[in-house]
Amino acid sequence: MGWLALASAILAALAPFDQIDPLDAALVTVLVEPARFAALRGQVLEVARGGTAPSRVKAARVLAQAQAPEAAGLAREWSVAPEVELRRAAPALLVQTASAGSPPSAILRALSDHDEAVRGAAIDALRILGDRAAVSGLCARLGDDSPALRARAAEALGALGDPRALFPLIERLRDPTPTTRTAVAQALGALGDARALPALQSLIGEPAVDAQGAALEAVGRIGGPAAIALLDEQLRGTRAYYAIRGLAQALRRPGAEAAAALMLEDMRNSSVGVLDVLPFGEPAACAIARTRLFDPDPSGGEATGLVRGLARCHDDDPRTAAALLGELRRRRVPAEQIAGALPVHAGPAAELALAAALDAPEV
Repeated sequence: MGWLALASAILAALAPFDQIDPLDAALVTVLVEPARFAALRGQVLEVARGGTAPSRVKAARVLAQAQAPEAAGLAREWSVAPEVELRRAAPALLVQTASAGSPPSAILRALSDHDEAVRGAAIDALRILGDRAAVSGLCARLGDDSPALRARAAEALGALGDPRALFPLIERLRDPTPTTRTAVAQALGALGDARALPALQSLIGEPAVDAQGAALEAVGRIGGPAAIALLDEQLRGTRAYYAIRGLAQALRRPGAEAAAALMLEDMRNSSVGVLDVLPFGEPAACAIARTRLFDPDPSGGEATGLVRGLARCHDDDPRTAAALLGELRRRRVPAEQIAGALPVHAGPAAELALAAALDAPEV
C-alpha cells in the first residue's frame, strides 16, 4: 500500500471516532484527494484568520500546501503581526508561497526582528530560496548577538556561494565563539576563493579542534598548489587526520593529481584512515584505491578500508575486483567483516568481489 493510500485509510478509520484534528484531516485531504479540499477551504481559512496562534499557523500551512492564494497574504500580514508566534511562522510560509524572483521583502525585514527565533526563521528561509539578493542581509546577520544565528548566517552564505560574502566571512573568522568560526570556515570553503587561504591558515593553529578541522577541509575545497602545499605541511603533525580530509576535498579541485600523490604517500607511512575519506566517484580517488590494492607491500589491518576504497570507484572493473578478492583471501578476512565494510553505494565491481568472497573457502 502506498503512503497516500495508507493516509487515506487512516483518515477513514479515525474520523468516526473524532480521533483526528480537523486541520490534520484537512491536510491529509489535500495530500490524498485535493479535489475534495474545496469543501473544507472556507473552514480552514476561518481558523487561519481567527483561531489561537498555533491553530492559525497550522491552518495557514494547510492552505499553503493546497496552493491557496490566501496563504501568501496571511504570511505577509503575519510578518508584521504583534504575536511573535505568527511572525516566527511567516518566513517559512513565505517560502512555500514564493514565486520566482527576488526573496519577499517581508523575509528580509524579518532578519532584523527583535525576536531571535524570527531572525533564525528568516535566515533559514533565505537559504532555502537560494536567491543572491539576500547576501547583504545575511552578511549583516554575521554580527548578530546570537552565536547560533551568526553560524546559521555563515552557513546560508556558503550555500548561496556569492563572492560578495568573501570579506565579511573572512572578518568573522575572529568570532569569539568556536562554533561560529567553524561555520565561517566551512562557508569560505564553499566559496572556493583562494584569497581566503591566509585567513584560514591562521585558524589552523587555534585551540578548537572542530575549527581547525573545518579550516583544513576548507583549504582543500579551495584547492590549487598553494592549498595543497599548506595541507602537506600538516601531514606530519597532530592535525594529520584533518589534513587528509582536506586533501580528499582537493581531489575535486584543480591539482587533484598532486593531492592524490600526497594521500597515497601518506597511506604507506601512517595509520590515518585515508581510504575512509575518499570522495565518492572522483577519478583521482579511484586511482588511489586501485594503486593501494595493487601495492606489493600493503600494511596490515587494511582489509575493511580496501573494500570501502573499491566501493568508491563506481565502475565495473573486473581486474580491480579480482585483486580485491585475492587480497581478502590472502588475509583470511571473515565474510561478515567484508559485508559490513561494503557501503550501500558500492559499484558493480565491489558487489562482484563481495559475492565471490562470501562464496570462497578460506585459504
